[in-house]
Amino acid sequence: MISGLSDRILVYRLEAPLVTIATNIQRSSCVVASLSLYRKRSDMKKLVLLLLTTILAGCALLQAPLTEPNVSLADLRLLDASLFEQRYAIKIRVQNPNAVDLPVAGTSLQLEINDALLGRGVSNQAVTVPAYGEAVMQINVVSNLTRVLDQIRAFESGAATRLRYRLFGDIRIANRFGTLPFDYRGEIGLPP
Repeated sequence: MISGLSDRILVYRLEAPLVTIATNIQRSSCVVASLSLYRKRSDMKKLVLLLLTTILAGCALLQAPLTEPNVSLADLRLLDASLFEQRYAIKIRVQNPNAVDLPVAGTSLQLEINDALLGRGVSNQAVTVPAYGEAVMQINVVSNLTRVLDQIRAFESGAATRLRYRLFGDIRIANRFGTLPFDYRGEIGLPP
């Protein structure tokens, strides 16, 4: 019985969940060719899997570009003041000109008055701005005494007859790479 198996070779190949059994192969060249073919199929499967993964990753990166949101200053209030710093609550109105909702994950901004930096702020407030809609967000901005005193001196000297302000920064959108920048400028006439 054992001598009868010497001229027969049994090859077992496991593929989950199937078990393939090749029997009665009598020549070693057939075994080598079969193993070589199996190796090529395995390599081909890996190549196809790699190709599909690359295509799917590429599709994820090719999301439709978004138009920058329109951001305007809705309100500015002094929260508290100390000798070294002042905190303001700034409300910004974010208008979405896109055909898809903007799930805002965070915002950073800077506020300039008459071309001088007044303060900086960040917020991790999560807001969804509907497609072709708007939402109001509050961001706390911190300033220091030197910046405020510079603005007061400019007003007292009469050098500033109009209050020009600039609000600029970035909005981070959830599930997207990068940020959407915004830059809003406005002007308020001062009474004589």
